[in-house]
Amino acid sequence: MPEVQVTTTIDVDEYVDVDIADILDECSEKELEAVVEYLVDNEVIKANRVLPKYISKSEEEFNNNVEKLSELYLAISIEDSAVINKILKKY
Repeated sequence: MPEVQVTTTIDVDEYVDVDIADILDECSEKELEAVVEYLVDNEVIKANRVLPKYISKSEEEFNNNVEKLSELYLAISIEDSAVINKILKKY
């Protein structure tokens, strides 16, 4: 868990062990967007992997299927990989 430095008015610095989920749970939507922007800028996550707030059921299913494909990278056959490449080149 990350440590947060807390500075008090009595010139004492103390490190506090904080659960990151507790911090994020207290963030506003704007602050969470800033966190995502930070993660994208620092290449922790890819911008195209961040899903919009509201998506249709078919978009959600598509995104889930793409995620499953990415997890199958080592198991997928050369032929299946060629099909995926063909689809991507089409668009």
